[in-house]
Amino acid sequence: MEDQSKLPKTLDFDFKVDNFSHNIPVIEKILEITDKKKTDKLDVLEIDAVDGRSTVWFLDKLLLNRDSHLDVISKFLSEEKYEDLYLFNLSLTSNVDKIKSYKGETHQFLKYMFQKIMM
Repeated sequence: MEDQSKLPKTLDFDFKVDNFSHNIPVIEKILEITDKKKTDKLDVLEIDAVDGRSTVWFLDKLLLNRDSHLDVISKFLSEEKYEDLYLFNLSLTSNVDKIKSYKGETHQFLKYMFQKIMM
């Protein structure tokens, strides 16, 4: 019998709902239209992440350039049950050094970022 401890671990993400996968073809079409490639430096803003499904996809499938970056703003991250699930799923992925997550309401965050840029 093979020693189970030496086998690679499978990634057991804990995604609750899929409100993202239908967007993947649209994102890929946008890349095609703008002549961007997944290997280009890309900066992405994700709004209202819940369990991290889309965040994981962005990190592992889209942001392949080492200089790419993902900002995530989500009101759901202010709730402990969603934040814990989000952080758990992110812990199973690579490239977490490319992400900065913000808790809060989207409109407040965007107003803050706009003011910061304009100063």
